[in-house]
Amino acid sequence: MAQSIDKPPYFNGAHYSYWKYMMMPFLQSIDYKLWEIIEDGPAIRRKILCDILIPKERHEWSDQERKLVQLNDKARPRRI
Repeated sequence: MAQSIDKPPYFNGAHYSYWKYMMMPFLQSIDYKLWEIIEDGPAIRRKILCDILIPKERHEWSDQERKLVQLNDKARPRRI
């Protein structure tokens, strides 16, 4: 059975290794960095304030940081 390029590979609860193998290129075709976010965790924007690392406020994000946050949302699982 051929894999659709419009829909992610279906996971039926069995053969996780194969599903993961098929899911990686599917997600990378959307955005290459998307798979990195799934493996490494979400990209959290931070800044140093008084030698303490704290999250940045949304109005402080650069355009590049906004794109990474958008990818975080794409990587988040959705309920069907």
